Amino acid sequence: MVVGAAVVLEAVVVGLWSAHRGINADEGFYLAAARAVTSGQRIYADFFFPQMPYLPWLDAILFRLVDPSLGVARCVNVAGAALSAGVLVASAARLGAPSSVAGLVGLLYAASAVPLNSYAVVKTAALTNLFLLTAFGLVVPARVPHWTRTLLAGM
Repeated sequence: MVVGAAVVLEAVVVGLWSAHRGINADEGFYLAAARAVTSGQRIYADFFFPQMPYLPWLDAILFRLVDPSLGVARCVNVAGAALSAGVLVASAARLGAPSSVAGLVGLLYAASAVPLNSYAVVKTAALTNLFLLTAFGLVVPARVPHWTRTLLAGM
């Protein structure tokens, strides 16, 4: 219940902020790369892209299903921010925090300036944060992490 509330709250807060933000200078760069991948071009082989390629690939998959747009690409980051809030609250609960404390963790995360400013635009920060929090959640709750959890976290 608390995890779901954190996900919804973060989606609403970052989603509203994203809808009213101006265009970031890097967003066109990421969207152009995603559009090129959608049309069959390969990053590093057919065109130069100085960033990690996972965001253009992810956006390209989405752009094959719906029309490419800034709003659609921003939804990927809003979803990443919302899922990060859920992972953070779930990790707090797994570590033994009462529901009230886990909920407070979600509220503080939603009120943080980092998700509002960095995760509301088309950049890699939201998904990177989601991957790191998920890896942290896999390893930290165990007193002595099993090698398979450590391997999963590293992947």
